[in-house]
Amino acid sequence: MSHHFPDVSDCLLLDFINTKISKNGKITELIHSKNDLSSWFDHEIKKNNHYSYQLMLFKHYFEKVDDISSIIAFRDSLHEQLSTLIIGENIQDELLHLIKSTTKAHPFSVELINDALSFTPITIDRHSFESLILLDLAQFISNGDIHKLSRCSNPECVLLFVDRTGRRKWCSMKICGNRHKVEAFAKRKKQASNEAI
Repeated sequence: MSHHFPDVSDCLLLDFINTKISKNGKITELIHSKNDLSSWFDHEIKKNNHYSYQLMLFKHYFEKVDDISSIIAFRDSLHEQLSTLIIGENIQDELLHLIKSTTKAHPFSVELINDALSFTPITIDRHSFESLILLDLAQFISNGDIHKLSRCSNPECVLLFVDRTGRRKWCSMKICGNRHKVEAFAKRKKQASNEAI
């Protein structure tokens, strides 16, 4: 089954983490199978020039893998760690240790692709895919976006995003913002109607 993946960030790390959403009060998994994972790779390859070459390599690898549970477990663990960071726990040292140990065990080679330097995992497997995601997490930490990490004002929403202005409330207007406006308008209308009686 193909899904529309939410575009609430410009970061590979968050695009990977944001592959489950809240729908009608329930958490909906967007990656149930290797076909769903392949769809996510297609989405990211089109969207993400910086990592498109590496993602294409991993897409071919995961098309031959039947069990994707370990990738989902890795995603859920990262989501939990970043959610913990948002509520104020300082786990940056733990994240740096995870990045260092994983990328050391599953390193990259440096290649020139389309006149740009590209970090390409030496081996193509699940662990090196995790290494690629953690490379993006390292970038996320070094550019300071980790301090602007936020979650949606909709308490049921599980999507994470970077609030670079300090004023962003919603994962996106399309997903949660407009829904909130419609619900707030209906509530005000009902209240005004009750007061008029």
